[in-house]
Amino acid sequence: MLQAYTTEAQVGYYKAALVLAEFLWLAPKAVQSVMIQSASELWHRDRIDRITNLASKATRYTLLLTTLLAIGIAVLSAEFVPRYYGSEFEPTIAPLLLLLPGTVGFAVARPILSVSHARGDMRIMILATGAAATMNLLLNVALIPRFGIEGAAIATSLGYISLPLFHLWGAKRIGYNPLGDVRPVAVAITTVGTAAVLVGVTLGIEYAIPPTLLTIGIPFVGSLSIGATLVAFVLIPRWVSSSTRL
Repeated sequence: MLQAYTTEAQVGYYKAALVLAEFLWLAPKAVQSVMIQSASELWHRDRIDRITNLASKATRYTLLLTTLLAIGIAVLSAEFVPRYYGSEFEPTIAPLLLLLPGTVGFAVARPILSVSHARGDMRIMILATGAAATMNLLLNVALIPRFGIEGAAIATSLGYISLPLFHLWGAKRIGYNPLGDVRPVAVAITTVGTAAVLVGVTLGIEYAIPPTLLTIGIPFVGSLSIGATLVAFVLIPRWVSSSTRL
């Protein structure tokens, strides 16, 4: 559709954005492949409680890791994309930013997909995936003729975001809850805090240091921010709780 409504150059910019966005799927793909075997054994033993615990933990960590990586890519996109592809690929930045939320959604869907796949009920999986694909197709038809590669990015992103929602419905139909231990408040605090720190640091120092050092420094600052949030909102409360019980 992009080839029909835009130029070859625009198609190239969009493909470049897809490649960068899909880097976020490396860890979720590994989680998905590892979980199938474990989940198959648990389904065979009818351990629904363990399945829910496994799925919710994998979903939580996948959501947290992928969101933090997406924030890092978003913050560095203006510097990284021209250095990675060349200055002529600056139009790639806008569709990349639009694709990132959907890429996180697709990553979150992967642990749910693996657990449902291990159950062996393919009918529900096909229905859930088909609904997301249909939504993606309709959005592309509606948005690409009007907005070009930005419309394609929005359509794809919304389609990706719908995938975990449809598969959450499928998981509940199968009999487990992949959101049972997601801890949305802790995830939100960690991601929002890290985003605020990275955006603040970037705005404060982008004119004071060379772009190369900025590209190296942002991941370092992000790691420190994540570590500080982990200590403040996870480790200290657990230590206080343990001390109180003692």
